[in-house]
Amino acid sequence: MRTLSLKSLETLNLSKSFALNVMYTNEWLYSATDSLYNSSGGAIATSKKGSAGTKVGQELDGFVTYKYGAPLFGAGVGHF
Repeated sequence: MRTLSLKSLETLNLSKSFALNVMYTNEWLYSATDSLYNSSGGAIATSKKGSAGTKVGQELDGFVTYKYGAPLFGAGVGHF
C-alpha cells in the first residue's frame, strides 16, 4: 500500500489497571493516480485521471483498556 500516514496515540493511565486511549490517523496517497489497496494488496479504488485527489481520509478512535489479573479487556469506538 503506497500511502503516507500521520498517526498519533495518546494514553492516559487513570489507574494501575484502567487506561483511556485516543488515536488519530490521517492518510494520503503518494500520487493522485495511485490506487487504494486492501490488506492483501489488491486495488479497491483508482482515479485514473487523478481527479479524486490524494486525500484518503482521517480517523479518530477512542478506547479503554482494563487489566484484571492476567487478562486485558478493551472496548472502543472509531470514526473514519
